[in-house]
Amino acid sequence: MTVSVDKAFYQQDAFRLDFDQGRFDVRIRDGFVFLAPCGLQPSLFSVGPNPLCPLGTTGLIAFGDVNGDGFRDDSFYWSIDSVVRALIIEPARPDLVTLLAAPPSKLVRPLPAFIDDSLVVFYNIFRTDMEQLDVTRYFMTIRYGSVPQVETTNTLGGILTAGNLNVVITGRDIAGSPLSIPVAVAAGATGSDVATSIRLALNATPAVTNFYSVGGADPDPAADPTTIISLTERVADGNDPTLNIGVFAGTATGDGLPIDPSQDTVEGAFKAPAAASKQMREELPTGTYIFSYPRLNSPDQGSPVIIPGTITPMIEALDRSARSNSGFRFTSGKWDGDFYQMDPRLIHVIRWTGNDQSNILRGDQIYFSIVNADEDFIDFPPLDTQNPVQLSDPTVQEYTLPPYFFAVGYEGVINVDFQRLLRTTGVAFDTSERDFRAKVRMVDSYDGFARTYYELGTSTALTPAGADKDGDGMTNINEFGLEFPTSELIESLGLDPVTLGFGKPAANDARKTPVLPAPALDIDNHIVVRASVRPLSGTSLKYQFLQETTTGTKTKAKAIKPGKDWTITRVTESEQLVVRGVPISAGLPPAPVFVDHEYIVLRSVRPVADPTAPLPTIKVVVNPLAL
Repeated sequence: MTVSVDKAFYQQDAFRLDFDQGRFDVRIRDGFVFLAPCGLQPSLFSVGPNPLCPLGTTGLIAFGDVNGDGFRDDSFYWSIDSVVRALIIEPARPDLVTLLAAPPSKLVRPLPAFIDDSLVVFYNIFRTDMEQLDVTRYFMTIRYGSVPQVETTNTLGGILTAGNLNVVITGRDIAGSPLSIPVAVAAGATGSDVATSIRLALNATPAVTNFYSVGGADPDPAADPTTIISLTERVADGNDPTLNIGVFAGTATGDGLPIDPSQDTVEGAFKAPAAASKQMREELPTGTYIFSYPRLNSPDQGSPVIIPGTITPMIEALDRSARSNSGFRFTSGKWDGDFYQMDPRLIHVIRWTGNDQSNILRGDQIYFSIVNADEDFIDFPPLDTQNPVQLSDPTVQEYTLPPYFFAVGYEGVINVDFQRLLRTTGVAFDTSERDFRAKVRMVDSYDGFARTYYELGTSTALTPAGADKDGDGMTNINEFGLEFPTSELIESLGLDPVTLGFGKPAANDARKTPVLPAPALDIDNHIVVRASVRPLSGTSLKYQFLQETTTGTKTKAKAIKPGKDWTITRVTESEQLVVRGVPISAGLPPAPVFVDHEYIVLRSVRPVADPTAPLPTIKVVVNPLAL
């Protein structure tokens, strides 16, 4: 039996962590089915040994979900290596599973009904000593906080006649609901082929992907293709009972059509983070929880199987409201809003605190990864197996991220995951988990630029921010900070800077010196200076306006600050991408490419008295800031 209290937190800035979601999960298993490799399962018919399925389909699932994909496998054949039958707990009696005792709390009793996940297996079907074996499995999950809804369907069966299937997506957030999407399929396509085609079609439909991420494919390319199609809500906003994935015959025909309705795999929910975290603390204190299960072969005889399981104290997030500095938080890096910033061309040491000998127990493990923005794919480490990096010791408080695994402009989520596997009684384990996450953005800093773009052998006297490598009178950092567009911006749009004639300085020194912003009068005779902000630079650059005054031979520069005389604002304008004076187009037919161009704007509060008088000398100075 496993008992776990799982929590996930998001860090929003240097000291604030918000509860995201959690769950109380109890699972019991008596017996086990060991599946064998087979490229033909599940199958509607028995299959003898062959190169694609070495053992053949040795078992028939009479009842249950053998591979844990959320779909019943009743009447399907599977390749089974061995089966361990249930020994003490009766299957298929969830009504007799109860919580007998627990620490004092606000946990509502009785608990929600346990789900029966038991299996009935006919094993060794090609032999005369075939057996019917029962495997007992029950589980119960209570979810806390905002839970993204998950809708799932399963395309078992194959295509008989080539043509289009009609996939119909229904939901309150789906524009044009019910939305019909034609999906071309070939004759002889398998269920996994159909699932792949439907996932591709859904991913190409903005009305779907604006609100849902499309899943179901196994992230391991070496794994057998799956027949699962799922929609996972990108932002949890409660449950939509109308959400549905329907698969119907169009001009194509096949086995098992129509596939409708789909399954509400995870019910969506929304609850404010603070209230959900408080509820979880009040309902699930640490201590021993005692469960009662029906005894095998005599479930109604009043002699249940009693199994205790203990929840032990575990690392929690920093809670400043508790007036304590203990708890997990990321301690390194600079934040831009709720994004942790890194330059992908530099080595970064990501540090945290909160895990120490006071809350780490034997059996704990710690894992590091960076996942995509949808949190459904591990981008780092970039492995086919989709495994995170297991750190050497659960008390480790840093991870060194190597350079060049990401591109400037990438956005994802850092995840530090603590997992516990602690035996608390003879057959019970505490498997609680804590996920600490932070959104991450890869930015374009001067240090990363200098490391990548200056030619090998360049004198170190020419590469600092304040130097003037090309001798044009403008510092390296001013050229860097005022440049627009940049190679990094063009690459983030999926375009090739070199093809567009926008070569990198390391290759052909074609970078054009930006024009220094100069003061001018607007239509109302206010003094205005507009400086281009380097795209994708995050908070790695500081822009200042300096007003110069000359007395005799002496020139003084004074920083201009917003106040009674000046305002300093940032504005973003949508502009057509122009490279070397040439407007850029993309797509078919050629369409102009528009980008957001940010400016920092200095403006005098009052208009000038004499528009014909010389304007003050105002310069823009850019300074690098450490990440």
